[in-house]
Amino acid sequence: MVRRGEADCNFTASQTALTICRSIFSFRHIRCTPGAVLNVMTTGALSMTILFKGMMMPVIAALAAVTLIGCGSGDHFQAAASPQHESAVVPEHASWALLYTASCSSGAAESCAGAYGFTLWNDGRYEVGPGPQGQLVRGWIQRKDVEGLRAHLASLRLDEVNAEFASSSSHACATPPAGQSAAEVRLVSGERSRVLLMDSGASFCSDASLVPTTANAQDLENWIKGMAQKYSPPLFPNPCVDAASALDQKYSGIRSCQSDIDCAYVDENLLPIETSIATRVVSDDCSYIQPLVVANRFLAVTNQRDLLLERELARKVCGGNLTKTQCTHPYSFDPTAGAPICQEGVCTINPSAKKGL
Repeated sequence: MVRRGEADCNFTASQTALTICRSIFSFRHIRCTPGAVLNVMTTGALSMTILFKGMMMPVIAALAAVTLIGCGSGDHFQAAASPQHESAVVPEHASWALLYTASCSSGAAESCAGAYGFTLWNDGRYEVGPGPQGQLVRGWIQRKDVEGLRAHLASLRLDEVNAEFASSSSHACATPPAGQSAAEVRLVSGERSRVLLMDSGASFCSDASLVPTTANAQDLENWIKGMAQKYSPPLFPNPCVDAASALDQKYSGIRSCQSDIDCAYVDENLLPIETSIATRVVSDDCSYIQPLVVANRFLAVTNQRDLLLERELARKVCGGNLTKTQCTHPYSFDPTAGAPICQEGVCTINPSAKKGL
């Protein structure tokens, strides 16, 4: 006799399997039907049979999708309620960035904001690092800080950059002696970069061809130093950042692709989203453990269980330090604005969808 709870669970399993089937095999010559779901094996793998050009083809589509999503007895892997989120500043084309680096004469590099680099793009994104093992912290600066960033970029003579990049040696600032505290700000565009200013404490140098006055250069240094201190973790790297970096490395393999059809936006449980009925997807939830929002649809499902376990372990490492203190609200995008694309072998958010970030 099947108890009511088991019947509900089996129904949920069938519906989940059907959704996975349709999400992964979204080709015209493959048909997924409720009858395609055979059983939930005792190993925890969800086995489905799909009608492929008249032939029955068994496919192991998910590891423990039903246990994790439909039939879990606890809330260990339950998705958190969707947060209320506000759209970020609509970004402009991210063609310019400011890179701030600093060396502190006293104290460890981990507590020196800018020791491993702090980059600000003109669309409001920031990046701390990379650290010694490639650790990165990424996020978005607040609206008022985006306005400050654009004001400083507007004060630079960007119309002269193309010519000036080619002759950067004529405006090089002297490197301070080893062991002396120093700060440097570079203007970055693609693979090109140019020193805007260098401050050793004892001396100050700025590129007059790009920064109109010394006062402008000093204001820029003070402002971006403040941004680095505001948005960098108190210690970088730290165990939480290390755990987040290790998880992101695993995510990298799940994003691999050969064509656009391989890619899908995924939800909190790493299952492909049906873009026709999807709501906004949170791409930055204000935590150091960033969501996986786009992936190879087949790899995301087949590696779901391991990835969810890794994510849970990373969150436990972070503990009370999981949330970025200066993040005021989650950032999201509209998946219906553009399907994900395969770009240079990596599944990425469609540029049309990014406009809503």
